[in-house]
Amino acid sequence: DIFSGDYGMSDNSPDRLRANARAAGVEARLDVRTGDMRALPFADATFDGAVSAFAIDHLNRDDRRRTFAELRRVLRPGGDFLLLVVNNDAWIRFTLPFLVHHGYFGPRTPAERWRGELTDAGFAVVEDGTQPGALYLLARAGGARTP
Repeated sequence: DIFSGDYGMSDNSPDRLRANARAAGVEARLDVRTGDMRALPFADATFDGAVSAFAIDHLNRDDRRRTFAELRRVLRPGGDFLLLVVNNDAWIRFTLPFLVHHGYFGPRTPAERWRGELTDAGFAVVEDGTQPGALYLLARAGGARTP
């Protein structure tokens, strides 16, 4: 996280993240680093998986391309990437009506648009679907999965 701006969340800080991890009993497994998803502070092929939950959809097209390229760089061949974005479904329209235009992409559905961007970035989308308020796509980085 960059930990700047609150995006509707007050006290967006490493300390808040640590407190949440402590409450979940996983603080010992937590390594907090401040960074930008468009220029990740990690070596190539460092991770088996990555998750973006309701963040990448706040970037413009060029920044999304940079972010997907960074994800490909830091994922090992065959590594998985889970993308979660707001799904403008009935649940969102009822509970969070101010998001009614979030994720509108013209004639393409959000799933088609995200699938295209991930494919263009060299990912293979292996699964997609929805849960109330969320669209998810599970994508795999090119190359063979490593043990």
